[in-house]
Amino acid sequence: RSDNSFTITTSTLTTTSTIPNISYINPTTISAGSTVYVYGSNLYGNPFSLDGNFGLYGVNYPDTSGNSFSFVVPSNMSAGIHTLHVAQKASSAPGNSVTFTVVATPASTPTMTITSPNGGEVLMIGQTKRITWNSSGINNVHIAYLNGGGFSPDGGFTGLIANSAPNTGYYDWNVHNLPSTQTKIRIFGNTIGSNGGTTTIIDDSDGFFIVTSSTSSPLGLGGGVNQMAGVASAVSELTSGNQSQTSFVYVWNRDLQIGSPYFADVIALQTALAHEGIYAGDISGGFYNTTFVAVKAFQQKYGIKVTGYVGHATRAKLNSLYST
Repeated sequence: RSDNSFTITTSTLTTTSTIPNISYINPTTISAGSTVYVYGSNLYGNPFSLDGNFGLYGVNYPDTSGNSFSFVVPSNMSAGIHTLHVAQKASSAPGNSVTFTVVATPASTPTMTITSPNGGEVLMIGQTKRITWNSSGINNVHIAYLNGGGFSPDGGFTGLIANSAPNTGYYDWNVHNLPSTQTKIRIFGNTIGSNGGTTTIIDDSDGFFIVTSSTSSPLGLGGGVNQMAGVASAVSELTSGNQSQTSFVYVWNRDLQIGSPYFADVIALQTALAHEGIYAGDISGGFYNTTFVAVKAFQQKYGIKVTGYVGHATRAKLNSLYST
């Protein structure tokens, strides 16, 4: 027993050497989804927060001494300045904070380019034609065709070939039974941007191609596929306004008149008459009144008996102008 009194007191000891400290981070400007490297002391095992929310994604401690670690910036983190904070786990003693800047990731621009058919080809009804294209940033595509004229800016077309087809870069098309000298392909697809908005990417054949029946039918190619390919190119040039570049080669071996069923011969005739500057109608392959009037003008121009009928004398003149 002691006659002396004494007092027992408690004290809190904070060991400053164990308080975590962030010295610096690298990089300080970064895009969402990328890795940030953090350097300092006593970092291992202590709680970190991003903008006040505890927990980091993709943490990696290559140095368990606590001098460094890395984490991944969340992919949905908005652009702007953000704060990384660390505290001491045992005592909740405050550590320190650093800031870094997240920049918006530039969005890649989706692309679409048709490579075939792209103008000047001759396709046979019923054949399988491989449509090909190059693209980026698009999952599925829609493929349409147009007969005559141009596609409307709002996406108008004659018919649909494929709806939401996988974007493999090609599609095998069974060519439709719609003869035309002015056919184009349009391919379009939708891509969703980072802001959730939808963008439609479109490309059309650069020029018109011809869809015709097989050589065994009354609508056959007459002089053959190579001749018609030249005519198709000439049609594309005419419809684009480049009349001075519409030279082509064709041989007419059959007489023609109103109602003639020789589709390819009439196409070539109408193309020649347009090249002569005396025909402004559609290059359709149909021999009707407008073509009849233009034939008469051609005959008058070259001193041939004016009948509107494409007989031997008229064919001979056409062949002298366009067969070589």
